[in-house]
Amino acid sequence: MGDQMLRDLVSQVVNDQIKAAYLPVERLTDLKADILRLGETERLNGMQKGIINSRYVFDFAEYGFVPRSIVTVAVKHELVGMTFTYQGKRVTDFYCVGQAWVKDKMKQIFTENGYNFEYIYWLPQKMLAVSSGLAEYGRNNIAYIDGWGSFFELQTYITDAPCGEDYSFRDVCMMEICDECGACIKNCPTEAIKADRYLIDSEICLCYMVESGEPFPDWLPKSIVHSVYGCYRCQDVCPKNRQVLAEITETIDFSEAETALFLAGAKRSDLPPSLVEKIDRLGMQDWRLETMSKNLAAMLAQPV
Repeated sequence: MGDQMLRDLVSQVVNDQIKAAYLPVERLTDLKADILRLGETERLNGMQKGIINSRYVFDFAEYGFVPRSIVTVAVKHELVGMTFTYQGKRVTDFYCVGQAWVKDKMKQIFTENGYNFEYIYWLPQKMLAVSSGLAEYGRNNIAYIDGWGSFFELQTYITDAPCGEDYSFRDVCMMEICDECGACIKNCPTEAIKADRYLIDSEICLCYMVESGEPFPDWLPKSIVHSVYGCYRCQDVCPKNRQVLAEITETIDFSEAETALFLAGAKRSDLPPSLVEKIDRLGMQDWRLETMSKNLAAMLAQPV
């Protein structure tokens, strides 16, 4: 009965844009052991040590129920192009648009059927997705799904709905194509992806510096900044993403006046309704607006 119940509950949200897998909560013990082994066998930086030692959640006492299953959901991103025009220059980017309704819908389905259901960001999301067969690891430490590439959001939940035996579990490993490709290693602008180790050096990853509210470090050449909210070089060149990136059909254009507001660090409350409508179409969070000014300025400062 447990197998059928959990499968039926999860299936109510699954469609061609949403995939899901589940594991009994006991499998988290196996993954915890794997994570601890990383600390013994890999050269972890301060950020990685902090995540392993302080951020990952393995104790669920505070949630007030005994979880029996972990549900991992992948939500496909819609890719939308963006152009910014300012003082005769034009730069392009794209944005990954999510589906904000999924979390609320998942909780509604489970609670209406009498089960507790909680979203937990600090579960080891990628490891859960890969070990359950939902995704695969790339050399760049990013998860991939066939047909979706790396452009999706992972969500992880605990529930007291029983899992039963109807689940898949496998060792965490990289995609076979990564053994012979190496494109992400060659194209990483900060050399954060290493050929001789499993984990990237996250503290020098361009994503980390672009998404931070702090100024760029002095050693970082601003000419390598190419996105208003991240770094896509390893994903741009990945064979698994080639078809997905070719499917971008919609582009949102930001005028010179609108781009000037971004460069000035304007908050949402300072933006005209027409511009708010554009960023709402993208689902752009306020914290991304806060970091956009420095990133966009670096992109526009580059030679045409």
